[in-house]
Amino acid sequence: MNGHSEPMDRSESEIAGYRDVLNIIHESFEFMPVTSNVILQLHKYLLQYATGNGGKYKISDNDITETMNELTLGFRRLKSEGIFPELLLIAIFILDFLSIHPFSDGNGRMARLLTLLMLYQAGYEVGRYISLEKCIEDTKEQYYDTLKKSSAGWHEGTNDVRPWVEYFLTTLIEAHRRFEDRLGDLDRGRGWKSRQVEAVIKHSMGTFSVSDIMDRCPGITGPTIRQVLSRMSKKGLIVSVSKGRNARWHKIESADD
Repeated sequence: MNGHSEPMDRSESEIAGYRDVLNIIHESFEFMPVTSNVILQLHKYLLQYATGNGGKYKISDNDITETMNELTLGFRRLKSEGIFPELLLIAIFILDFLSIHPFSDGNGRMARLLTLLMLYQAGYEVGRYISLEKCIEDTKEQYYDTLKKSSAGWHEGTNDVRPWVEYFLTTLIEAHRRFEDRLGDLDRGRGWKSRQVEAVIKHSMGTFSVSDIMDRCPGITGPTIRQVLSRMSKKGLIVSVSKGRNARWHKIESADD
């Protein structure tokens, strides 16, 4: 998982590819517009260890490229118009993506990675601390049931998106609830600010800066956060990956993580 060894089988290869795409999204989501080319590039990384055949749509269907272009262009247009709630647009985009099923392998994983990417871009970053994959795995029967219901009649344009949208939004609410539960044990006694900063850092993925922590810890000042960073660095819990005004840090994984 730390990237220090080659995957030994198909399962490890899939995990390694998923890890790499997660890291890309965590660190670069602001610079990744939802386009067909970006989706193809992420799919290439996703399968780079497993099959090496990622980054291309099904060869047998020449219409998929055009359909995916229409899907991504339509999403960006509706998003820019601002008429519909962005969460609704994301939910329906993912439903359309799964209904198109553009790849021979990895469609489900790509759908969940795209969900994370689009949620980040919409300002919902709970996926940094709570695994959306785990939320879906815990409700996989409902996942497949609502997907089946909402994809019925999709090709004819008669499908009902409501079951899927309700499931999608409920899953997002559950992710936020789990995050609140993780922070719920923090009391407001002496040192609560430091404990909250430590909890946020513990559940962070990828690199982070002081401003990132401030965004996730309303009411806690930069000096307090820097004190916590310094203390955790001395304990070997985090490491600085860049210096200066915009210094970034990375959590050091332990056997318990």
